[in-house]
Amino acid sequence: MTNEAQGAATPGRRGHRVHLLTVVLVAAAIVLLVEVVAPLHGIPAPRQIPWWVLIPLFFGAEVFVVHIQFRRDAQSFSLSELPLVVGFFFAPPLIVVLSMVCGTALALVIHRRQSPLKLAFNLANFTVANSVVALLFMHLVNHHDALSALSFLGVLVAVIAGSAIQSLVILTAISFSEGRIDFAGILSTFGFTQAATVVNTCLALIGVRIVWQNPSELWLLVIPTVGVFVAYRFYVAEREKRDQVDFLYQSSKQLQRTEAVDEAVAALLSKSCEVFRAEIAEITFLPTRERDAVLRTAVDTEQTTQFMVPVTLDEPFLVDCELGGSTL
Repeated sequence: MTNEAQGAATPGRRGHRVHLLTVVLVAAAIVLLVEVVAPLHGIPAPRQIPWWVLIPLFFGAEVFVVHIQFRRDAQSFSLSELPLVVGFFFAPPLIVVLSMVCGTALALVIHRRQSPLKLAFNLANFTVANSVVALLFMHLVNHHDALSALSFLGVLVAVIAGSAIQSLVILTAISFSEGRIDFAGILSTFGFTQAATVVNTCLALIGVRIVWQNPSELWLLVIPTVGVFVAYRFYVAEREKRDQVDFLYQSSKQLQRTEAVDEAVAALLSKSCEVFRAEIAEITFLPTRERDAVLRTAVDTEQTTQFMVPVTLDEPFLVDCELGGSTL
């Protein structure tokens, strides 16, 4: 499962850390391609899949993705295990990894229109992780009996290792960007990633057996593949709804139980920034008497808080607010 960073670059010192991480990843990707992947030889197979077939497959895998929000950033998950695993069985490792880079780059540039920094980060991350997958794959798969249960188990171990590397790198970048580590969010996202990786890899191994023995029946794999993708979409949608309902419940309970109104409002606004992926959240308290001041409390993503600051509002805004009360 390709894990792709979607968050915007963060300016300042934390942004420099993400830049440095990207440089390290690019250097590691080049070294792994030249020193590790290039010398590897593919396994004997009854047929070969050329690069001009693999590139469109990787392109399609990166066009149809599932996004999971992680605070202000997001991760994108794809079905890239299908062309990756099938490719390692029926093409040289270097051809597979380079096809992955080309197909993914086309999708990220043409379809996603990613910035140069995010493009370099994601491609380097994919290359590092899949180079490790290639190395483990070629050492764990039995070249004399590639379709054995032990070979398939080795494939599963290799792909899970690659997925773990991708996830850890992305979560490290998010931690650099946010300036803090959310262990609960990390465990939740990491758990979904690994579970989906196992499902996708098993689906890919079914495809390998079909291509190896009877390629004309490969169309049978289309329906379960589409079903898995739709299931991921439904899961993510339901997860976001659950998070929003939990946010409303927790906020209501906190406001009712606490006596420190300022702290409760600040916590509510901070949580609002996280749930709704906003840069700033504020609440305006309108006066109940004509001469009282209009007060505003605001919290931004840097946890900078302004408590009950007097503000001046435009006349149209005051008219609207008199109809609806305080606004969030």
